[in-house]
Amino acid sequence: MNGELRKAIYRKHMLFSQYTKKRNNHTWEKFRQQRNLVNKLKKKSMKIYFLERCSGGSKSADFWNTVKPFFSKKCKSQGQKTILFEENKIINNSKDVSDIFNKFFATVAEKIGNDVIYDPLNNHSLNAIHEQNHLKTDANFKFQKVTSEKVEKIINKVNVKKATGADGIPAKIVKASKSVVAPQLTSLINLTVDTGIFPDKLKEAQVTPLHKKSDPLLKSNYRPVSVLPIFSKFYEKIFEIQLYDFFDSIFNPYLCAFRRGHGCQTTLLRLLEDWRKALDKNLYIAAVLMDLSKAFDCLPHEILLDKLLAYGVSPHSVSLLKSYLSDRKQQIKVNGVLSSWADIQKGVPQGSILGPLLFNIFINDIFYFVKHGTLYNYADDNTLSFSSPDYDHLISILESESQVLIDWFKENKMQANPDKFQVIAVGKRTFAKNPSIQIQQNILSCEETVKLLGIDIDYQLKFDAHISNLCRKASQQLNVLKRIGSFLNRLNKLTIFHTFILSNFNFCPLAWHFCTEKNSKKLEKIQERALRFVYDDYLSSSETLLENAKVPTLQVRRIRTMALETYKILNNLAPVCLQNLIKIKHTKYSFRYSNILDVPQVRTTSYGKKSFSFAAATLWNSLPDHFRTVNSFSHFKSLVQSWSGTECFCSACR
Repeated sequence: MNGELRKAIYRKHMLFSQYTKKRNNHTWEKFRQQRNLVNKLKKKSMKIYFLERCSGGSKSADFWNTVKPFFSKKCKSQGQKTILFEENKIINNSKDVSDIFNKFFATVAEKIGNDVIYDPLNNHSLNAIHEQNHLKTDANFKFQKVTSEKVEKIINKVNVKKATGADGIPAKIVKASKSVVAPQLTSLINLTVDTGIFPDKLKEAQVTPLHKKSDPLLKSNYRPVSVLPIFSKFYEKIFEIQLYDFFDSIFNPYLCAFRRGHGCQTTLLRLLEDWRKALDKNLYIAAVLMDLSKAFDCLPHEILLDKLLAYGVSPHSVSLLKSYLSDRKQQIKVNGVLSSWADIQKGVPQGSILGPLLFNIFINDIFYFVKHGTLYNYADDNTLSFSSPDYDHLISILESESQVLIDWFKENKMQANPDKFQVIAVGKRTFAKNPSIQIQQNILSCEETVKLLGIDIDYQLKFDAHISNLCRKASQQLNVLKRIGSFLNRLNKLTIFHTFILSNFNFCPLAWHFCTEKNSKKLEKIQERALRFVYDDYLSSSETLLENAKVPTLQVRRIRTMALETYKILNNLAPVCLQNLIKIKHTKYSFRYSNILDVPQVRTTSYGKKSFSFAAATLWNSLPDHFRTVNSFSHFKSLVQSWSGTECFCSACR
């Protein structure tokens, strides 16, 4: 908006008002000419606006600040003043708003678990941990002192673009002076290890509320994002590395969140593979998706500390972690205004490095209580699954095991919401029974589609709903690109295509890879439409477009991802829970090809041949021989990136 355009718009409104009063050709013609002038000035202004900010391309901060709000909802509330509706009135004073948020976030989980009396001697979780670790009595973890070189290495990896905490010390300054800071910081960290006392000033968090969804006037629709002092991150990283190395072998293989090499795709791939395996055997199978309230905020410190002791962490190290968790404070920052400080009595610190690891330690023993079925965990998402040839036995096990897990949550002062649990009966045979599961006083009916870790899973595992959502979101972003595309050059449009449109198809692709051919073509069509607009080419074939853009088809992209995952499993680089999905074929005969996988025998096309075990083994065996014998993952990745798969898997085409 500029002065010339503003005056033209004002005159347009004035002429339109005259036209509505007189309604003749003369007034209409004057309004029409002014309207066209406004449109011309508007296009000119927009062109100048984008040229000034986007000429630097993707390396310019102005480019992303200009473009991102058009494609991402995360930028929607930036720059807008936060106001709340509280006690039947609008609160727009920033200090009052920040104080309301501060009280809400500090006490949101205050009442959870208050009705449970904690008895360390009779706690089932502690007894189960002791029972599982009775052979590891010699294992005793102690925090070790660090060297200046180790601290300097951690400082060197800090992201200088991260926000500055309450101490006002930016990461950029610390990184620039690492040679001076590292020796002093090393002495302080080692002093903390000796004394077992975590510095109080490093436990002060500055929290910004970010709008999640629905009505922005309600405080419950905001998520707290904590920023801790920069030096706190160095302390925590040192302790996290040591603590993680100790617990990595203790953690259950199906505990997939906040672990190196693990992710949402790990949980989904293992879950879907087990389902397809059961369906291929013609078994009944169903799952219960559990809901928790404020899982990270309500975590009780006393139970967590006792679990650390039970796992073999030394009393002195537990004392240090107790100091880390206790006496924490937070203040809220809204519209640049800070609230007063509030004390945090429970929960793990959000926005911290140690917090997620401590949550995993707290929840790990839940797996000891699942005697039947399988529990798949990702942070506070817990999915209980069971398969059986007997339908009644299936329902009975799911009901009993769900109650066991609810009891575990209650005893550990966490709040499960059985009325919000979701149930899915997988496969036509199970779904046709229209099963319902009774959990406490709640009767839960099976749903056709459930959402788990961002993926819409239907009972037939066709992923129609998920592909539809992907196509809708990508199409909306493509339409936005077309609106502003006339003001951007080709390089900028291609950058937006890769960053926003193509990224929709990169989240957990192996989970929904086995969608129907119709859905696969829908995805390819969106990529083709986007490339035709970027290159302004509506005549060339799709193969030519892909070649010009130097991108593969989405299906080939997913096949490459599968090949990479297979390589990781074979070379023990993948999570433990995926290790048994494929295996090397051992034979006494000597074949021309080496490192061949054993292709499992399957019964069905819909589930058996569409399983990762079958597809990955078949894909791996179709790779060129020198691909399969590569020792370096980076080398294998570079080879796969130039491989477009094979259409036929017969011996002649190999």
